[in-house]
Amino acid sequence: MSEETPKPPEPPLQAPEKKRIGLYIGVVLIVVIVIVVIAAIASNPSLLPKSKTTQIQVKVEYSGEWQGAYGDQTGITSWSGQGARTITLSRPSQAEGIWIISANAQKMDGSGNTLRIMIMKTDGTILKEGSTTAAYGIAQIAYSVED
Repeated sequence: MSEETPKPPEPPLQAPEKKRIGLYIGVVLIVVIVIVVIAAIASNPSLLPKSKTTQIQVKVEYSGEWQGAYGDQTGITSWSGQGARTITLSRPSQAEGIWIISANAQKMDGSGNTLRIMIMKTDGTILKEGSTTAAYGIAQIAYSVED
């Protein structure tokens, strides 16, 4: 019988090899953390910071003459016109938390035509709208921007 000579023990890892393994583990951990954060945001978009609404549009649509007013915390402005008219309001510095916009328009004739008034985002998305078909009717709306 021949005796097998035992194998010598493996030499301990050298310092550069230990650093390389540590680096790989660190990279894997970072990738896992990034994936978890992306998954959390994808499942709950409210975790992303919201951008503050800085401008709002107010629009009146009516084929005849109309008059009214629009405003926010800083004051009210009269307006009038014939046909469609859109104005853009910029968020005042006083409206840090809530920005309240209100507007109204009155038909200046006795027709049954529809006068429509809207508060919109600058991309045209309607946030609030109102209308009237009454003779000399008034449409009024208000909207709170909370961001």
